Amino acid sequence: MLKNIFIELERNNLNVNEFCNLLEVSENILDKWVNEEDFIPASKLFLMCKIFNCSSDYLLSQKENRELF
Repeated sequence: MLKNIFIELERNNLNVNEFCNLLEVSENILDKWVNEEDFIPASKLFLMCKIFNCSSDYLLSQKENRELF
């Protein structure tokens, strides 16, 4: 599970609906990404990184540090 996405939602005071609107995806699609049932398209991952100002490695739970570099 990609828990860091939810950590960032809370940190940025965004709810799931608002976040999905920013990404232009449904909550079902986001749920599949978070539960690793489907791949996140690179364009959407890039947008998430811009919204949260963090690295893709962090969002994908591959590292603890949210720094860009």
